[in-house]
Amino acid sequence: MIYHWKKIKEEKKGLKLVFIHTPKCGGSYVNSILRYVRIKRNGHLQATKELQEKYITFTVIREPVERFESFLNYRLGEITPRSDWPEYLNHAFMNKSIRLNEIIKLIQKKDIEQLHPFKTLEYWTENIDIIITMNDLRPLLTYFGYRYNNRRFKRCNISKKNRGSLNEESKEKVKEIFIDDLKLYNQFILK
Repeated sequence: MIYHWKKIKEEKKGLKLVFIHTPKCGGSYVNSILRYVRIKRNGHLQATKELQEKYITFTVIREPVERFESFLNYRLGEITPRSDWPEYLNHAFMNKSIRLNEIIKLIQKKDIEQLHPFKTLEYWTENIDIIITMNDLRPLLTYFGYRYNNRRFKRCNISKKNRGSLNEESKEKVKEIFIDDLKLYNQFILK
């Protein structure tokens, strides 16, 4: 991992870091740290080739099943469904007694692809120089010369599990939907 960071740093000598916020991967927490150390943040905007030419792009990713569970719980905690929420699931959105696993049984892959700004990890990692997990944030920032007191920052925007957690059957369905994301994620955690 350090070897890869060193290679990128040498190839892009003098360029600064820019953070691409992959939704539901701890980005609000990361943003608070990056704001403190004055690293540019690009928000929920996919990295472009032009951005990659001007900066060292990086993002934080998360295990795909946990990520989707967190996203659904976050969305289901909102007051009203957003316009991208599948209309046939409005009853499940409004009825707070309908559990997450029941919604997973009903939801279809094509509906998930319409949820904004969720998108796949493959989408969010396109044109990214450095892909890390949350465990690698501090080592990455330290490697690039940024220092901060970790205790100063608290995890934020954590989705409440008011609709429950995924059971094994639901996890298997989500794994099938995000099979490519699981491969990508495993590639980075096994390094």
